[in-house]
Amino acid sequence: HSDLHYHYSNISVAFIWAPMTSNITNYLKSNYDTFIHSNVVVIGANLWDALYDSNIDTYRENLNSIGKILPNRNDVATKPTVIWLQPTSIVNDRLTTSSKLNNMNEQIVNIYRDLVYNATTLTNKLTAIINPTTVSRGKESNSVDGVHYDDEIYEVIVQMISNSIALQSPNYYLQKPKIKKSKPRPTGVMSLPIYGMIVLIISAVMLVTFDAFLGIGFISLVLFCRSFDWESVYLPLHRKLGIEITVHEESAKDEPYENENLIEEIFRTASKE
Repeated sequence: HSDLHYHYSNISVAFIWAPMTSNITNYLKSNYDTFIHSNVVVIGANLWDALYDSNIDTYRENLNSIGKILPNRNDVATKPTVIWLQPTSIVNDRLTTSSKLNNMNEQIVNIYRDLVYNATTLTNKLTAIINPTTVSRGKESNSVDGVHYDDEIYEVIVQMISNSIALQSPNYYLQKPKIKKSKPRPTGVMSLPIYGMIVLIISAVMLVTFDAFLGIGFISLVLFCRSFDWESVYLPLHRKLGIEITVHEESAKDEPYENENLIEEIFRTASKE
């Protein structure tokens, strides 16, 4: 039971503890400038008037006083969307005190609800009147003390308030969000087509020559009139390591390869080092 204030970016939300119509009247009079520059104002008072004042005539007068303070809806100089929030259903069997049961039961509270609808001085200034009994009716088991409900009920009430705002200002919700176009980063020199062509040519050379060293190994063999096949490269190594020779290799064992002596010399040199 105190004021609450929330701020996020350029949005400010304030909850003002004014449980009785007389409190609302006094707040509007002393903070009219803040009220008139608000975008949305949700007000409501009923239960505490019934519980602590218990005077229908006074409640009716206070409603008219609030209506006289509120600006006309047709006044283009004023901005606030004003919504009156009625109380939820009262569950008589769950009220916690005898004073609540006698002065704030569902039958009495419903009389106060009707007084709001009949207060034309007030209703002519309102954008909408939210009656949450359509939500709380049938959900009495969700009330812990006959007055308050769980979050599920209040989430629906918030949606009802949002719908009322949308109906009042449809153009606001129809506006498409402004999407800032992002400028792509400029490409570097490696994006030039000529560099891509060079990479393709080098890749093609390595594929054709079966040479992972950009064709340098293949060219050196051609220049020095050398040629190596699989058997001439690996057969001497297999013999030295004592690896079993296949039939294909055995058939070629007695026929020295053109470069076999050269390969064996290479292995001997490498072993000495």
